[in-house]
Amino acid sequence: MCYLSGCQNTTYSGYKKILGNGDDDGGTTGQDGLDTGSGSDDGGTDLEADAGTTGLAIKNFEQVYTGMWEVTGLPKISSDHANIINFFNVRKTRYPVDANASNFLPIHVIMLGNLATKFCTSLIDNSAGNYPAQPNFFAGTPYAIVDTDSDHKPSVFLSTSEQREALVETMLEKIWYFVPQESSLYSEAKSELLMATDDLIPLVQNNSGGTRQLMQALCAILLSSGPMMYQ
Repeated sequence: MCYLSGCQNTTYSGYKKILGNGDDDGGTTGQDGLDTGSGSDDGGTDLEADAGTTGLAIKNFEQVYTGMWEVTGLPKISSDHANIINFFNVRKTRYPVDANASNFLPIHVIMLGNLATKFCTSLIDNSAGNYPAQPNFFAGTPYAIVDTDSDHKPSVFLSTSEQREALVETMLEKIWYFVPQESSLYSEAKSELLMATDDLIPLVQNNSGGTRQLMQALCAILLSSGPMMYQ
């Protein structure tokens, strides 16, 4: 079973958009900037099949939205996070209102990925000191402050497999805190995120901003994953 958006039949092409100038369309065209694949491929997550075989139901958009606020711990301060609130308000009527997995379309996976990106941008911006009055999501980890080009660039900060593994484990522990570390789901996700990290490092600039972009992509992968969508 595939729980991470983009974990089959892609090379994380959707999350590469996060690293470039891909953005949402403002909700006017029915398409969002995060590309999870091509054609009707939803990035590998067969939600209808998963729900049918596991008995799990899909959360509605407001439940997912509320869950993202809870997981990230971001305060709902409109002046700081208006982009998140506006994104949700524009799209909430386009998302299925019931738990029927057959109504969950590839476009909804894309919407979730973009919503997660909005949250993760705010989290990672805080690592650059942009919201000093708010709690730091990465407090107590090496990623609480990532703002020095000489020390925090990928070629220094993430140059070894041990460093990259530490980043992935931190992301899993902070965002998937409810998933047991001894579970196969956790192990599979860790392997997928390590592959994503290796794929994405060459695409970011070799400075602290590049490291923050990589952190943002890993965060969005987890925050828009299956465990966040299922009830």
